[in-house]
Amino acid sequence: MIGFLKGTITDIDITTGQIIIMVNNVGYLVTVSSTLLTSLNLESEIALFIQPEIREDAFDLVGFQSKEEKKFYKKVRSVNGVGSKTAVNVMNLGVEVLSSAIENEDVKTLSSVSGLGKKTAERIILELKGKLPTGLESGGNTSNNNETVIEALENFGYKRKEILEVLKSIPVEIIEEQEIVKYFLKSIR
Repeated sequence: MIGFLKGTITDIDITTGQIIIMVNNVGYLVTVSSTLLTSLNLESEIALFIQPEIREDAFDLVGFQSKEEKKFYKKVRSVNGVGSKTAVNVMNLGVEVLSSAIENEDVKTLSSVSGLGKKTAERIILELKGKLPTGLESGGNTSNNNETVIEALENFGYKRKEILEVLKSIPVEIIEEQEIVKYFLKSIR
C-alpha cells in the first residue's frame, strides 16, 4: 500500500483537484485540497502522506502535507455519508477551523463546504465531537512539527497527555522543533 510519496510535480489540474507526482519514472495521480493545489508549482519537489481510497471502480490516492491532516481526513471520511471527494472539500477549511467548528458545534461553517449539507454537517459534529485525532484538539500551536516532537518526547519517557497539555499553551511564534522541545522542557519543570 502507498503511504508516502516524494517526487516532482509534472501536472496540476485545477478542475479535478489532482496533481501528478513523478517518482522514479512513475507518475502518481494524487487528489489534494484546493488550498494546497493553489500553492503548487510545476517541476517543484513535493512530499505527501498518502491515503489510498479503494472502491469497486477506482483506486484513488489522496495526499496530505502532514500526518495530522491525514488523520483528520480519515476521521471525517469515517462518518457515514461522507465520501472521499466531500472529505477532501472539508479539508479545504483547514485543520484548525474544522477542529473548532466540530468542538463548537458550528454547523454553519461545516455546511458551507461544497457537497456537504446541513444534516451531514450535524452528523460529522455528532460523531466526531470529542473524538478528534490526538494533536488536533483546538487550541495551542498545531504545527506540522508537533507530531515529530511528541514522538521524540514520548521516547524520552514523557506521557502523551502531559506533552499535549504543555503544547496547548505554546506561543504561536514558536514553530521550530528545537524551540518546541526547549519550551516543553522549561514548562515541565
